[in-house]
Amino acid sequence: MKKDFIKGLLLRVLHKLCASILGILALSAAATAATATAAPTVNGLFFGDGDQNRYVLYNTSVGGSKLWYTVADNRLYVALVVDRSVNDNLFANKSGKDYTSSAGWNPPHLASRLIDSEFASFTLTVGDTEFEWQQGYGEEINGEWISDHTTGAGSGTPPPDYVSASSFAWNINNYLSNPSPAWDLFADGTDIKDWRSPFDPANPDNAIGLEGYPESGPLTYSPTYQWEWAMVYEWSIDLASFGSDPIFVISGSSHHSPSKNDDENDPFPDPDPDSNPFLSDYGDLPAPYPTLEADNGPLHYIVPNSVSLGTGADPETDGTPHPEALGDDQLSGDDEDGVRLLSVTRGVSMTLEVIISAPGYLSAFFDLDQSGVLSAGNLLTSSGPAQLETGSILDLYIPQAGVYDLTIAAPVVGSQLIPSRFRVTNNAGEGGAAVGGVALTGEVEDHIFQWDDRGSLSAGIDLNSYTSSDGTVMLEISTTDETGSDDIVIYAQMDGKWVEVGRVPGSEIVGFGSHTYTTAAHGLEPGSNYRFKIIDEVGNTFFTSPVLVQSKKPGPKMHTLRLNGNALSLTFDTEPGARYSVQVSESLDPNAQWSTQKVQVVHPAFQGGISPAAYDVVQGAPAAASTTVSIPRNRKQAFFKIIKH
Repeated sequence: MKKDFIKGLLLRVLHKLCASILGILALSAAATAATATAAPTVNGLFFGDGDQNRYVLYNTSVGGSKLWYTVADNRLYVALVVDRSVNDNLFANKSGKDYTSSAGWNPPHLASRLIDSEFASFTLTVGDTEFEWQQGYGEEINGEWISDHTTGAGSGTPPPDYVSASSFAWNINNYLSNPSPAWDLFADGTDIKDWRSPFDPANPDNAIGLEGYPESGPLTYSPTYQWEWAMVYEWSIDLASFGSDPIFVISGSSHHSPSKNDDENDPFPDPDPDSNPFLSDYGDLPAPYPTLEADNGPLHYIVPNSVSLGTGADPETDGTPHPEALGDDQLSGDDEDGVRLLSVTRGVSMTLEVIISAPGYLSAFFDLDQSGVLSAGNLLTSSGPAQLETGSILDLYIPQAGVYDLTIAAPVVGSQLIPSRFRVTNNAGEGGAAVGGVALTGEVEDHIFQWDDRGSLSAGIDLNSYTSSDGTVMLEISTTDETGSDDIVIYAQMDGKWVEVGRVPGSEIVGFGSHTYTTAAHGLEPGSNYRFKIIDEVGNTFFTSPVLVQSKKPGPKMHTLRLNGNALSLTFDTEPGARYSVQVSESLDPNAQWSTQKVQVVHPAFQGGISPAAYDVVQGAPAAASTTVSIPRNRKQAFFKIIKH
């Protein structure tokens, strides 16, 4: 769909609406799939049943109210949560005295006003069809409190298969089955309009400080009172019945009489007509890969019954770059369950497991040389429900749903992070065969696979970074069995580029055995995280996960603690010639006493492998990066720490 057409349709829709339009949430009716996140429950609760973790924030009103949405099982879910400064589920009885100052109501909010006048207006436009309605906040119908277009101040015509609820209706229905004398809602036959919400019996004019009604911040739920304090309008509709027509979800101003802030309508900002109008799935690879919509990152319109990777896609409002490609998982649910790394054949290929929900077209991109550029993968072989064509993985047709093992050309060596992007669409040519940009259907999954094969390198490398006493950032590199004579060069990723920050001269490399080298780094900021690339003395490359530049040198690292007969065997990092002691305590309490433990050194030079004498202080071996000591097992419980002298 062209952007000019979308913009024109937006303007045509907006022209039909009054000045009280609250905001637009736009998506494609063809734009939905079952998500990996559990669907919200349309019961009026937002905090009380965990729905705050199932919705995606769309917009914020002038008064601070929030409009939330998500899609699951081909249904669109919408929740409007009114800010406490505008309105809430706190109301007084006819005495007119309660909560006036403590909750910001002046005059007090009566239940009768809440029932008779509160509503939220919504408009749903599907192609040329427009649904417009007001959701009343609550009314008793045949003994049940409900919230929809027919109750209270409700009106209009919602779309088919409309399900709705409010927090007020939930509170009163729940109260009816769980009566409590903690507030005056217990008298049989009392008109609901005379009731008031929970209060502190010791201070009937105060509600702030009650469970779920804090002094500041969002109102939440009280398990004690079984009361949702926030004013919530919630509804859902079935999108499958709308085919592939564009859908615009529009919420008019929520109406409050009276309002805490003296404004009966709480408007949302006007929508940006140039923004993406459809409910979409985005990626989350970090820079320099294009992920944000402004950088032409990938986005997929979420379509009912569309092909997906794994269980489905979660909606987001933009890409969420993350160092480990976990951004959209943390924003909403974990929908990146369709691809995983199975194995790597050193220097030749890697095998991936790909789960596809329906016939579709797959494109896969990788940065195998850590250049910051994603390129299409090359399929060598595959196994699964159907035979796939080998070659470039761009709109690769997968004719049958199921689990596939794809072997892809990948000259991976050493320990390496493999940034990857996978896009799947219903049909070829729908936009998935590019690293970025719009795709009309399907899903995008971003991954950073980590493969670790240090044992087959000439160097097994660990890296720490810390700030010395004079403020210089130091890199400490621990290696195993170096065989060459060239320099070891360390690069850090800065602004999407690899920048040399330090090196170990080849003349200092000892050779076989475990050794630690230290070099000053250039351009690194203490307290920041960096990914490092290390090229060893024979040309092999090692990539790290993000490493924190610590404010000081870390203490000795304890590696293993094993039971060996009637003794414990403890191995920890040491520097050649440095002196260490092992301290022991029977508790981790801050006031616990620590004492020096006499230990025996484990070394082949001693008869039986263990020194005959026990020492308070041991010295790091001249040609080893770690030391092992033996400790008598004479305590039921013990905690150990290593002290460098």
